Amino acid sequence: MMTPKHLRPDGSYVVTLANGWDYHVTPGDPLFAQAEALDWAGVLPEPVPEAVPAPPPVLTKVMLIDRLTDAELAAADAWLRTAATVRQRRRWDDAVQLDRADPDLVAMMDGLFGAARRAALLA
Repeated sequence: MMTPKHLRPDGSYVVTLANGWDYHVTPGDPLFAQAEALDWAGVLPEPVPEAVPAPPPVLTKVMLIDRLTDAELAAADAWLRTAATVRQRRRWDDAVQLDRADPDLVAMMDGLFGAARRAALLA
């Protein structure tokens, strides 16, 4: 004996067997005809989990520098040599991976390139 549980998007079924276990019945399965004969009225389709967006890839200094134009690179270099605080320079020098939300990085890039360009560079 089996009871209907879910209709699958691929046309197969998930049923609950007499022992309480769920069982996926595919078209080639000997129980497929028996599963098709069940009363599927009112049984909801199998819930499909929503896709979780992948986190953005790790951003390294090398990747960021590769995205800069020559003029942007010169401006960033000049800023780091003159305008940056010691703390900001140390954080830049010590960083292997960049935190896209780092307030010092955001402030530096906004000041140098503007918010729109920063968003494109850090994407």
